[in-house]
Amino acid sequence: MTDIMTLQNLLSELRLKGMQMALETLLEKANKQGISIQEFLHEMLLQEKKFKQERSISTVLIKQNFPLNGVWIPFLSISNQALIKHK
Repeated sequence: MTDIMTLQNLLSELRLKGMQMALETLLEKANKQGISIQEFLHEMLLQEKKFKQERSISTVLIKQNFPLNGVWIPFLSISNQALIKHK
């Protein structure tokens, strides 16, 4: 069986940050609730899609010098919040 660190590293190499961030939580959920492989993959893909959408919004806001004043930040994932705070 493949360990979580190996999966995390592969997701990182493939630049699938949303999936990488959600992996442990979704694996725990899958084990507790006995969800199917299809449901697990669906959830992982949804997390990646959400991350990429948020990243896109973050990038646009930064490029447009949009005055955030902390309004948009709570709606973004932690890593996307960090992107905005460091720009």
